[in-house]
Amino acid sequence: MKAIKKTWAVAAIKYEALVHNMAVLTGPFMTIGLVLLMRFIYQDKSDGTIHPEALASLLVLGISLNMCMNGVAMVSSLIAEEKEKHTLRVLMTASVTGGEYFAGTILVPLLLTVGVNLLILPITGCTVSGAGLAIYFVITVIGAATSCVIGMIIGIYSKNQMSASMLCMPVLFVFTLIPLFSGLIEGLEKITGYLFTGVLSEAAGEIAQGRVYHLDAFQTAVLIGELVIAVLVFLLAYRKNGYEKD
Repeated sequence: MKAIKKTWAVAAIKYEALVHNMAVLTGPFMTIGLVLLMRFIYQDKSDGTIHPEALASLLVLGISLNMCMNGVAMVSSLIAEEKEKHTLRVLMTASVTGGEYFAGTILVPLLLTVGVNLLILPITGCTVSGAGLAIYFVITVIGAATSCVIGMIIGIYSKNQMSASMLCMPVLFVFTLIPLFSGLIEGLEKITGYLFTGVLSEAAGEIAQGRVYHLDAFQTAVLIGELVIAVLVFLLAYRKNGYEKD
């Protein structure tokens, strides 16, 4: 019971920090705005329809931006802000464990990121139902969780919000640009297969074109494995940086 109370207390702190940080809140709106703009550019001006391949590219763009801008960047900025205000030290004196801090920290950003992922579907004009929608939901939840945890790791190692933004840049480059340009630059396709965003991009492309996507064993291992690794790295970083009492 105490663990649940501490987790909810951390989540409440994160929620307050989020709603009062306009710079962070612009991420979801920017993602939605960019998707709307690109839909207007891609659609046939005569009847408003979008070619299936263009629709797939649009959905991949929306998911990639959401995962990295609202998952990685948003979470890292919030944690870095906590470090600047010494909120993390206050939590440490309250004996908040790494697991409690992890659950409370990820809850609000995860719900927001997943919500934007679902909202992207009707915005792009993509019609998905049944098995396709279920698969889309599951893989985007896993991807959103991974991106949020990566943001938490960056936040823990950042001195302030500026350094968090700088550390985010190479991460965003790897997880966003490589999957987006894998079809244009030879050699990137092999790298993409080892990234959780690459698996999500391939799945989104298939789903957008009306095909039911099935993860193979390797892709499942990439999605689950990178999430597990990210969680373990965060918990170790939380303890290593002195935020958890022995």
